[in-house]
Amino acid sequence: VSEPISGLCRLLSQPCATCVVFPDDRAHLGETRRQAFIAQALARDSYVVCHATVRRNDVRPAVCRGFYNKYRRRTWRLRLLDMCGFFIEVSPPPGRTDPT
Repeated sequence: VSEPISGLCRLLSQPCATCVVFPDDRAHLGETRRQAFIAQALARDSYVVCHATVRRNDVRPAVCRGFYNKYRRRTWRLRLLDMCGFFIEVSPPPGRTDPT
């Protein structure tokens, strides 16, 4: 999720419309799988890459803004990236920006 030249970590500027952290399961994972997915990232002391940015030719992968907003203080990777100012905010992919 890093920029090739600067090395900064890409972070969505806002959650996408189907963000995995929304409790109403907008990502359509099923509640058990959704909770397990989040728990796994937290257990790894890591982060979630936004699914709207994965396996696409038109955008680069980025850290999930919803996960960052809710859990950034619970993983050392996100805390470190924050403390060092290593994030660069990027817009969510077109058509994936209405979280309401």
